[in-house]
Amino acid sequence: MKRFFAASFGAAFAGLLLASAPAQARETPFLGEVIPFAGTFCPRDTLEADGRLLQIDQNQSLFSLYGKAYGGDALKTFALPDLRGSLKAGNGSGEAAKIKQCVVINGAYPPRPSGRPRPSLARYSSRGGLISEVYSFGGTFCPEGSVPADGSLMPIAVFQAFFSLLGTNYGGDARTSFGVPNLPGQTSTTGDEASVRQCVVYGGTFPRRP
Repeated sequence: MKRFFAASFGAAFAGLLLASAPAQARETPFLGEVIPFAGTFCPRDTLEADGRLLQIDQNQSLFSLYGKAYGGDALKTFALPDLRGSLKAGNGSGEAAKIKQCVVINGAYPPRPSGRPRPSLARYSSRGGLISEVYSFGGTFCPEGSVPADGSLMPIAVFQAFFSLLGTNYGGDARTSFGVPNLPGQTSTTGDEASVRQCVVYGGTFPRRP
């Protein structure tokens, strides 16, 4: 999972939780998340996103999220996305290509969004994490408590804390609306990585400034 803060793009996101709440790391990742890992192996409960085929009967929950989006016959097998070397090396060193992308195969089953996003629907305690976190998800939707990083406009009246950190860096009129960043194909615009969704957390713990 590519995890970073919107501050990396010029501003942070926020959500409708108390700013006094202590910052906490995520507790349990969502099944189907994609996590970048700098070690020489993918941690327990994850598999490298290398395009491998998995048996449906042994991974039914993950298949229910991925389907045949990345390959397989959808009868007995399905595939993980192939994200090897998909991170860009901004400094030209080539080291980013060594970062492994690891798919969570044993985690909290993600809740589907139940209508338009609003703070009262943010059931995010199973995953934890900080508001403004942007994470990659290999399924066909962004789980409840987050919204797609697709440039959509959000109502300021409903997400005042969200707006207080984001402002209009990504659009909006600053009176009634503000935008989330548009991050399709953050790693690449082709291949499996183009189908992996970028999701922005709006239901979580308010981040503290360093």
